[in-house]
Amino acid sequence: MVPVQQIVSFNLKHNAEPDAVDLLIEVEDLDLLLEHVDSSNCKRTCSYLTSFAKYLPWPDDILVLDYAYTIYMMFEEYPLALVTALALDNMESIKKVFTSCDDNLQKRQLCYILARHGQTFDLDEKLCASDEDREALQEIVNNVKLSEGYLALARDIEV
Repeated sequence: MVPVQQIVSFNLKHNAEPDAVDLLIEVEDLDLLLEHVDSSNCKRTCSYLTSFAKYLPWPDDILVLDYAYTIYMMFEEYPLALVTALALDNMESIKKVFTSCDDNLQKRQLCYILARHGQTFDLDEKLCASDEDREALQEIVNNVKLSEGYLALARDIEV
């Protein structure tokens, strides 16, 4: 497996993420990907993984999406990790994204993603410390202020 590690390392350092992923899928050892991905190629690698998963049969697509989710979480790409967790339809992964994220603005973005996806989600004390923030985020998830947002947009673009 040493030649495979060297090839994967070289490909990831030289912007050939699809070649590295294809090789690892061919030798059935995607675990090596976790060792060699860094912050400069994480988004391209995961983008290829999520695109590639669409062409795989049932158990394999879940496995590939799970690797993408793991990489996104390693590099704290929470919005992309949430989208991948929604594709996996895994509520535990969705909660893990929320508990890992500390930034309130990013949590708002995560709530908008959940609202757009139509996912029902209840925020509890573990996911959001302050009652005031939790209520505001829950309103976003429940699309309570959706029409207000559209009206504000219409005013901004003068329609």
